[in-house]
Amino acid sequence: MLALLQELSARAWPVSPLRHSGDLAWQLAGRLDGLSIVAVDDAAAGFVDGEDGLCVLVDPARAELLDDLLDHFDSRTVLTVDTDHALLDRLRRRGYRPDTAGWWSRQIRHSLTGLPEPVLPPGFSLRQMTAFDLVERVAVHRAAWHPSQQTEQRYRQVMATPTYRPEFDLVVRIPDGRFVANCLGWLDPITRVGVFEPVGTHPDFRRQGLGSAVCLAVMHALRAAGATECVVYPVLGHPTSVAYPLYRSLGFTDGPEVRRYVR
Repeated sequence: MLALLQELSARAWPVSPLRHSGDLAWQLAGRLDGLSIVAVDDAAAGFVDGEDGLCVLVDPARAELLDDLLDHFDSRTVLTVDTDHALLDRLRRRGYRPDTAGWWSRQIRHSLTGLPEPVLPPGFSLRQMTAFDLVERVAVHRAAWHPSQQTEQRYRQVMATPTYRPEFDLVVRIPDGRFVANCLGWLDPITRVGVFEPVGTHPDFRRQGLGSAVCLAVMHALRAAGATECVVYPVLGHPTSVAYPLYRSLGFTDGPEVRRYVR
């Protein structure tokens, strides 16, 4: 089912860049059995995921299938992107309005041309993830995203997804061997768009340029693999949202807005 969702995300991308195939792999690895996923004619699919509500992925040539999914799930909350006019029109007619009280996000993007080289402090180095690094890799993620539910078992499930590639899973290592920053990239071979999901730096090592360096390194790896653009979806509209300035400093520019619509 993950492969179908990823295929539909690529087909929908020009109109509805709501969920990148890598975002789906990271968020849904090991969780598919716990989700109610409905597919229609292999041209549309929907699922409800926590507080985000209903996510629909529909081939733009079959926009009429949106009605089937909205009827089936009858969800109070629907995740949207402001370029998907077919979905937004249907939601408004059904009495949905933007959730102005909750978080929102925006796709920001960066062309993978003319990239500067990553720069690290003396003694720091970049390392590609290997299976032997699992414990340290999970530890730096948990530190960066504390409190985190990430586990070694779940990260193994992420690594087992067909679209995971270790050359896009990079970490910053300090001289004593610890990992202190990380960026996991994903490449959609159909759209040739890469995405970061997730990025993090250990709290004790922030404001040293490590996040910028590891993101740039992953962008170089994505470009070498054929990607033409990289996107990321930082959370906005929340007092703890700090990632947006980092990405803007790297040259990312604003793209479509992602919001929840509530009935």
